[in-house]
Amino acid sequence: MTVIFKFICVSIILGFVPAHGQNHPELEWNAFETEHFRIFYHTGLQNAAKRAAKVAEEAYGPITRLYDYEPKEKVRIVLKDYDDYANGAAFFYHDTIEIWTTSLDHEYELRGTTDWLRNVITHEFTHIISLGVARSMSPRIPGIYFQYFGYQREKNRPDILTGYPDIIASYPMMNVVVPMWLAEGAAQYMAVGAQHDRWDAHRDMILRKQVLSDSQLSYEEMGVFGKCGFGNEYVYDHGYSFVLYIAEKYGADHLQKLFRAASNWRALNVDGVFSKVFGKSVKDVYSDWIFSMKVRYEKQLEELGELREGELIADTGFSNMRPHISTDGSRLAYLSTQKKQYGPHFLVVRDLGNDEEEVIAAGVSASSLSFSSSGEELLFTRIDRADRYGSRQSDIYAY
Repeated sequence: MTVIFKFICVSIILGFVPAHGQNHPELEWNAFETEHFRIFYHTGLQNAAKRAAKVAEEAYGPITRLYDYEPKEKVRIVLKDYDDYANGAAFFYHDTIEIWTTSLDHEYELRGTTDWLRNVITHEFTHIISLGVARSMSPRIPGIYFQYFGYQREKNRPDILTGYPDIIASYPMMNVVVPMWLAEGAAQYMAVGAQHDRWDAHRDMILRKQVLSDSQLSYEEMGVFGKCGFGNEYVYDHGYSFVLYIAEKYGADHLQKLFRAASNWRALNVDGVFSKVFGKSVKDVYSDWIFSMKVRYEKQLEELGELREGELIADTGFSNMRPHISTDGSRLAYLSTQKKQYGPHFLVVRDLGNDEEEVIAAGVSASSLSFSSSGEELLFTRIDRADRYGSRQSDIYAY
C-alpha cells in the first residue's frame, strides 16, 4: 500500500523592500504634531506644512465617520519639493502619506483644476482609512500563502526518502483584496464634508468618448494598472464614475459596507463582497452603471444637434497638446508623445505653409509654450538632468 507523505508550508510576508532614493543631505528636516497627524517637511515648506496640517485635520472627521474607522496612532505626512514633480502616495500598512507639493494642475490636462494640496492630502488620507478598514489581518502581515505538497512513495530505493511530488495545492490569503478602480474611485470621491475633487468636464469627456464608442474598460481591466497611453488614467475616471454611481444610487454608506465586507478573511476577491452588500454580482452592478451612462450620453448627443468637426492636424501620438501659433501665423508648435506610449512629450514645430514638421526637443515638460513677439524664438521648459543630490528640476529654454 502506497503511503503519501504530506506537509503544509506557510509563508508569511513580514515587510517590504525599501524604495531606493536620495537622502538629500542638503535639506534640513523638521516636524510637528497635530491632534491626529505628524507632519514632516524640509526647509522652504513651512507654509505648506502649516496648511497641510489644517487640511488634514479638516478631512479627518468626515472620512473617519464615513468608514467608521480611526487609525490607532497618528498618521505621518511627509511633504517634499526637491523635484519638479507632482504626486501623492499612501503607504496604508504604515499609516504614512508622502506628498510632492508641486501642483499637478500645471502638468496634467486630463482633469480639471483643483486646490492641489487640499485635494491630494484628502485623497491619500482616504486611502489610509478605507484600505485600513479593508484589511483582514494585522498590517504587519500583507499576506499569507498556504501550500500543500504530496510525494510519491519510493518502493524500490531505500536510499531515497521521498519520491517525486505528485500533489500540490496552493491557497493565497491577501490582507487586502480591493481592486484598483474601487480604491482610487473611493479616494477621489472622498466623503461628504471633505470632497475636494470633482467630476469635471475633462473626466466626463474621456469617459463619454469611451462609452459612446463602446471602448470603455471591461470590469476586469478596471481592476489593474500597467496600461499604455491613457490606460492608467481610464482606471481612475472609470473608478471615480462607478463609485459616484454607487453612492448616488445606493447611498454613500455602502462604500463603508463594501470595504468592511472586504476585510473578511474568506473574501478572495470583490465579487463575493458585492453579492453580500448589494444582493447582486459586481458584473450586474457594472452593467447597470454602463447602461445608465449610455442613456445619459446618447441623450446629450441628440440634444447637441448637428456637429461640425474641425480639421485633424496631427494623428501620431496618443497625446498631442498645448498648440501655440507664432505671431506671424506661419508656424504651429505643440507637444506630442509621437510613437511612444508614455511621456514626457516631444516639442514639435510645424510649418503651416508646407505642413513639414520638425522635432525640436525631447523630454519637454507639459507646460505652456510661448513664441517671442518677433516670432523668432520659442520658449519652453524641460528637465535636462539631475543635480548632485539627485533632484530633477525644470529649466527654461529658448529655441
